[in-house]
Amino acid sequence: MLGSAFDQYKNLEAQKSIIALQLQLDAIESPSATIPISFSGTKDGIIEFSSRYDIDITKNNQIGNIDKYVVNGIVMKPYLNQILEDLKATDSNPLNRTVLSTVGLQPNSFITQEEGRQIAYNTTDFMQSGIRQIVENDKTGDINAAECRTSTG
Repeated sequence: MLGSAFDQYKNLEAQKSIIALQLQLDAIESPSATIPISFSGTKDGIIEFSSRYDIDITKNNQIGNIDKYVVNGIVMKPYLNQILEDLKATDSNPLNRTVLSTVGLQPNSFITQEEGRQIAYNTTDFMQSGIRQIVENDKTGDINAAECRTSTG
């Protein structure tokens, strides 16, 4: 994929991440749940982010000798809702990636295995439908047919 098709695909991936987080959050029934999350960013970004969303940092690992950290923490469900509301697909753009776009839930007791499988199925289906739409709408020749050999049907 080239040009606009690649841009559409990257946007689709970012949307998938947001949908997955929304589905996971929806599966957590308790309104007062404390949820284990992980995220990454620069030291200043981590400080600002954890303060803004009242995240209790439980583990903070620097990557090598650069200003990049991978962090584990605990957040209350209402704050995770706020993170999701603030998250936009553009936050995942590699040129201006934000700490917000790196948030992921860690395994937890709030989401059953069956719910996890259903979330995975729904996000896979979302991606397959989105890729089909990108291919069907390609009017520029940005997509090579050989690139589309997948089980997307």
